[in-house]
Amino acid sequence: MKKLLWVAGALAGGLLISSYGQGPLGPTGAPAPVYKTLDEVEPRIPIPSEARSGGPYEINNSGSYYLTGPLKQLSSGVPVIQINADRVTLDLNGFSVEGPDGGNAGNHGIVVESGRAEIFNGTIRRTAGMAIRAGEAWDSVQLVIRDVRFEKVGHGVVTMPFSPTPAELAETSATVVRDCQFTWIDGWAVHTASGSTVENCIGMRINYGVRAGNHAHITRNVFTTWDHTGHGIHVGEQGRVQGNMVEMFGWGIEAGPGSEIADNLVTGSEIVSITVGDGSVVRNNAVFHEDLGVDGGDDVRIAGNAFFRIQDPVKLGTRATVENNVFVPKKVGSNGVAISAWKYATVSDNQIVLSDNGNGYARGVVATNGLVAKRNIIRALDSGITAAGDATVQGNFVRLDRNVEFASYTGSVLRLGIGFEATEGYTHLIQDNVLVTAHEADAPAIEVSSSGRIGNNLIVGDQLPIQVGYSWIEIYGNRIISEASAAPVLHAGWGARVYFTENVVRSQGDILDVGPSFSSAYARDNILDSAAGSLFTGGVSDTYEHRNKRPSF
Repeated sequence: MKKLLWVAGALAGGLLISSYGQGPLGPTGAPAPVYKTLDEVEPRIPIPSEARSGGPYEINNSGSYYLTGPLKQLSSGVPVIQINADRVTLDLNGFSVEGPDGGNAGNHGIVVESGRAEIFNGTIRRTAGMAIRAGEAWDSVQLVIRDVRFEKVGHGVVTMPFSPTPAELAETSATVVRDCQFTWIDGWAVHTASGSTVENCIGMRINYGVRAGNHAHITRNVFTTWDHTGHGIHVGEQGRVQGNMVEMFGWGIEAGPGSEIADNLVTGSEIVSITVGDGSVVRNNAVFHEDLGVDGGDDVRIAGNAFFRIQDPVKLGTRATVENNVFVPKKVGSNGVAISAWKYATVSDNQIVLSDNGNGYARGVVATNGLVAKRNIIRALDSGITAAGDATVQGNFVRLDRNVEFASYTGSVLRLGIGFEATEGYTHLIQDNVLVTAHEADAPAIEVSSSGRIGNNLIVGDQLPIQVGYSWIEIYGNRIISEASAAPVLHAGWGARVYFTENVVRSQGDILDVGPSFSSAYARDNILDSAAGSLFTGGVSDTYEHRNKRPSF
């Protein structure tokens, strides 16, 4: 009861106190500002609009500067603006920086001697030298250039020597060039050091696009020219070139070892579309209308690209991987090679097709030893797959087509081990393929010079389906169709050992034509056309046959 009386008393006291006046509640005056002006946050220093004579306008202290109007240099051989301090922001404020009339290579727009600077929002024009240039201590300069137009200048942005040594290429300046436009550039639009980024830029009527050092990122740019001699994009080691359009240069894109070239459109390059160093990846690009598509070193991967109307789309070194690409030849006069590689190449899941008038590449795939070719679709004129050494050819569709412009092309669908003796130890596996020769071709469908296994293929040969050299060969489970009446199904040289089992053969010629002198032929469980000739011919030394059948087809 006492506790309840105490609470009631406290509440009553509170109500009594609150009934007394608390003083005036209206404001005593206007509220004072609590924010800071832009000049208080970052004091901005104006650069007067003028036509200067003599030396450049010099910025010797850190800070934020802006143009109040156009700035022009009348004297030759000196820049318009020279930045000598670190941490400088220069807002061109929509105005222009313009060099003097005349072609003096020392007429630069803005020179940054050292330190960090950001330049944006304006135009630099008529500088016969460099629009923006790093000074002698270029490796200590870090620039951000954005929203700047470059018009009729010698070079755009230059932060690296024009002929850098390997050590200079390794120096990092981390320049960023973003959202800029370059028109009528006599030299490079951007020539910058390692670690740089160039993105969302447009270059039109420029002699050279971007030259950057190692670890550069060049993304989402458009560069076009009319010259056909310079580089569109050229980066050093471990660069990334992605999402660009490069048109009408001599070299479209060139990159050093370990680089990635992805999602670009390269068209009209006069010399090479894409050149890459060892260990690089070229993926998902579209390449149009050049003599040479990709020229690469060792351990290069080419994947998911489309090559249109190119004489020789891919030339690579050792251990190349070429997969999931599409190759369409020139309409007229194409006699090139779709894929050319050195040792131990893997070529898989590609489509090599004919042009819309029936023209094609002379040869589909050419490699030395260690070739693996799987699941490709190849239409060619002279040979489908050629390997000088051992090869694995599985799951491919390969067809040769005759074109009236290349009527002399009568090569083999597969040519493996040609030019090497059997003592070299090369062996081949040819399995699960569809192999079709051109109509009236006088070359074999399969031509191998060394040992191997040919199994479970559909082989259509207008003349001679299979020709082997002076070695052992196992031929099993194939479906073989020979349209010519006189040619044998297989021709083997002297000393060959032939194992011919479980094949189905439609032919009116002899079956196994094996040369004399220590040769042997073994035929078992085959189904042979009743209209075919002799099972063994050619003077083979030893023969054996068992359970072969001759139904009427």
